[in-house]
Parts: sequence; structure tokens; C-alpha cells
Amino acid sequence: MHGKETEGDWATFEAGIKLVRDGLDETRRLISGLRPPILDEFGIVAALDYLVCDKYGRDETEVRFTHDVQFERLAPPLESAVFRIVQESLTNARRHSNSELVHIQLEQRDKRLIVGIRDWGRGFDPEEIEDSRFGLRGIRERARLLGGQATIESTPGRGTHVVVDLPLVAPTAGRVDDTQST
Repeated sequence: MHGKETEGDWATFEAGIKLVRDGLDETRRLISGLRPPILDEFGIVAALDYLVCDKYGRDETEVRFTHDVQFERLAPPLESAVFRIVQESLTNARRHSNSELVHIQLEQRDKRLIVGIRDWGRGFDPEEIEDSRFGLRGIRERARLLGGQATIESTPGRGTHVVVDLPLVAPTAGRVDDTQST
């Protein structure tokens, strides 16, 4: 602006600045939704605890998270998949179950990681879910891609229990390129 600005010019300029700031805020929110920074910083246990407190702590549904694990960190793809599986399961329970309680359990059994998400809500017949519904299919596919499996048990009027069994994969420290000679 070069000295001949009007109040309308300033208002337009300020509106443009606000749009840019809002766009940056939304971009940051979307990026952190793809892989939350807490997952990178502190691992899956802290990230799930944060997910429960931040996203679902303000809701009528009580969400409990328990864990029995010995690991500190997992391989990043495994942490991301577990986070997304729990996130999708919680979203489904919140939207569809009308359950007053959802319980998330993360358990290490030898070299396996067992993720359980249970609600005591409305339930459904798994055979009647349309193919166009991606949530449950996404959970199964994530588990399959990591060498595990997902079981989804539900009965109308009796709630839903999602159990995902995955091989435990620890992070690799200082990965060596196989093409280098030693």
C-alpha cells in the first residue's frame, strides 16, 4: 500500500490476512490429524491417552483406556496403524452405538500386540454392513497389511467388540542401508 489506501482497502487486506491465518491453522490441524505430533514424540500409549482425553473427554460417552505393555516405542507404521484403528473404532462407537462406555485396551502378549475396543451399545449385524462403508473395512485392511488380523464381533442390542492382533515390531535404530558394505 502506498499512501492512498482507504478504509475499504485495509479491511480487504485484513480479511485476506485472516483467511491466510485460518488456512494455516486448518493445514496444521489436518497434518496433525494424519500423524499426530504426540505419536512421534511419545509413542502410541501417550497418543491414545491424548486421543481419549482430547477428542472424547468432552463427550457424553465415557472412554476408558488401559494398557499392559513392556515396550516404549513401536515402529512408526505400526504406531500409526494402531492409532488409526482406535480412532476409527471410537468414532464408530460414538456415532452409532449410543453406548455410555467404550473401553480401549492395549496389551502386549509375547511378540504380539492386541488392541481391543469394546462398547456396550446398540450393536449391529456385521453381515448387513454395506460395502460402501469404509470404517470396518479400513480396520481389517490396516491389520492385514501389517501381518495381523482384525475380528469384529457385534450383535444387535449387545454392543461391539473390535479385536486387532498384530505382530509386535520395534523401531529400528540407525537403519543400515543393505547396499553398503561393512
